[in-house]
Amino acid sequence: LAVIPEAEKGKLISELAVLKKTEEIKSLENMCEMYQEEIKKVRDDAREAIKVSENQATEACKRLQAMNAELVKSQETARKMQQLLVGAKERNQELKTALDQERLQPLGKGMYNGAETSTV
Repeated sequence: LAVIPEAEKGKLISELAVLKKTEEIKSLENMCEMYQEEIKKVRDDAREAIKVSENQATEACKRLQAMNAELVKSQETARKMQQLLVGAKERNQELKTALDQERLQPLGKGMYNGAETSTV
């Protein structure tokens, strides 16, 4: 065993190099599989996050639509109230004008049902 022929020694060195490369390749294959699994997990997590985001966006849109509907109702109510206030203001102005006219009439004359009457 002390003297190994050169050819056998070269063959053993070559086989050892092949074994080392085989181990290196297996190690790289294992790392590659681990990375692929990690990538798959990240993709799955991303898909789930997208679903959650889509659901949240859908819910937010529904809430915005409901809020918009309420706003439209409020605007309609405000318009109706404004119309009532304008009508009431006009009526108050009419009453004030009538009252002012009544006050400006001479003391001896008054209005009764639209016909002038005089008091003696």
